[in-house]
Amino acid sequence: MLSRAAGGARFNPMKIKSNIKFEDRPVGLNPKLITPFLKTCLCAMSKPVIALGLATALTTGVASAQSVNLKSNDGTVDVVGELLSFDGENYVIESIIGEITLSSRQVQCVGDGCPAIGSANAEYTIAGSKELVAGLMPDLIRNYASGINATTDESISGTIQTLSVSDADSALIAEVSLDASDSEAGLRSALDGTALLAVTDRSAFPDEINSFAGAGLGNLNAQDQETLLALDGLVVVTAPGNPVDSISLGQIADIFAGRIVNWSQLGGGDAPLTAYGREVLSGTGTLLDQKVLRPNGVRQDASIKVMESDQAVSKMVQSDTNGIGITSYSARGTAKIMDVRGVCGIRTAANPFTIKTEEYPLSKRLLMYKPKKDVHAQVDNFIEYLGSEDAQEIISAKGYIDQAVSTVDSKDQGIRYANAMWPTDAETNLRVLGEMVQELLPAERVSLTYRFALGSAQLDARSAQDIERLADLIADGQTFANKELLLVGFTDSIGGSQNNRSLSIGRADVVRRAIEAAAIPGSLDTTPIKVLGYGEASPLSCNETENGRQINRRVEVWVREIVR
Repeated sequence: MLSRAAGGARFNPMKIKSNIKFEDRPVGLNPKLITPFLKTCLCAMSKPVIALGLATALTTGVASAQSVNLKSNDGTVDVVGELLSFDGENYVIESIIGEITLSSRQVQCVGDGCPAIGSANAEYTIAGSKELVAGLMPDLIRNYASGINATTDESISGTIQTLSVSDADSALIAEVSLDASDSEAGLRSALDGTALLAVTDRSAFPDEINSFAGAGLGNLNAQDQETLLALDGLVVVTAPGNPVDSISLGQIADIFAGRIVNWSQLGGGDAPLTAYGREVLSGTGTLLDQKVLRPNGVRQDASIKVMESDQAVSKMVQSDTNGIGITSYSARGTAKIMDVRGVCGIRTAANPFTIKTEEYPLSKRLLMYKPKKDVHAQVDNFIEYLGSEDAQEIISAKGYIDQAVSTVDSKDQGIRYANAMWPTDAETNLRVLGEMVQELLPAERVSLTYRFALGSAQLDARSAQDIERLADLIADGQTFANKELLLVGFTDSIGGSQNNRSLSIGRADVVRRAIEAAAIPGSLDTTPIKVLGYGEASPLSCNETENGRQINRRVEVWVREIVR
């Protein structure tokens, strides 16, 4: 079973932004971005030879009065050349092989000819979700520092933890303060400028997005401002021996509205039910309110026992045979997780694959938001690092669902075929279902699933990032060797079946074009792409709700062996 981060690459600052006439984008020594003069010879070398040869060639540049030395933080690249210009983001130097552009995000400049970058901007604050800021960010910052051959010094003043990152020469690279509170406070701090980055366990609300736009701080939903850290989900938990296995969204609403107070109302024995939850303004409480309570026209009742953390909810439920709680998947502990049923009866279990594909109806994204403003190069370096394999391993070790790409066999997707026969208002006929089964039965499903911004043909921020992830996996030449990719579009049941099938094919084709644009030239020659679409044929959630319809509007990625 495939389980890898994009390209399987370890974090290396010189692999975040490429270095020869490089576009400012997250790639390594990517042949499609290298000048035609170098393309042929570089493609013929192995990656280690490329790195060594590049470092050797560039350090032979002719020195002059404006000669500068550009060094990567990890010491693997040392470039000497005549500084031609610096625009605050990129250095342009003259070397033995001509003009070369290097991102200041990758290198530090040494020498009298170096321009001032404004190192004070390396001091910044990350604010937001207590669990993420206090429980996850310190480990990520330490690992980031280690990856660039730097060290960290740590201090605490009141509620603020500060990590100072210094290079091998003890020069300060960044000073990061961590302000752990909640998602709403983190976004508010990023808006008023007391924090640079906001870390949240929910997506920004429309009014928050509008506030940033109104303040001239850009669109928080844009790809360069919203970074997916990991995935998680709300889960309903009980004591391990509880016999009730599933619960409907309506029943969850009734429990937290104080309407269900006995287990017999859920099909269990006659026993009083005790509900545990979080405060309404917490990330968990907010998502419960947004996805469950408000759609059912209720609010959280004062009778709910409010705990200070998701972990505390799980701990209480584990020891209370009559308890039931709402918590996050990452904080579930040894509590029993109940499957969730939609209003139409479709039942979904919470597991890493259903959360990663966001088919579980209470999935949630853990995000970092950056206002639209000029920042120090080290800020963007750190943000790029968050998607690396190194960072994702730390995230996974903390119990969150990482972004590593995994697969499941078609036979393990039984819910797909069961749901295809579910009695709904869908007009799908048996011929379409037969075509789908014939195409997908010999294939494996990849966890990458593409969705579009609401009411748009534009991929959302996560999907845009996952396009690059898939392009990197194709480029490695091993992950999909002797295989073809199937891009399979689906829709909700709104509209006619023929129009929906055309729409599903069209959206799958949008994904195909995006992959082709991101792919290294020639990499798709050995990994062909086939576009398919089956409209409303395979609902994974109930079309009766907006959240269910959003889950059903998707483009899946499948992979199967090429039959010669």
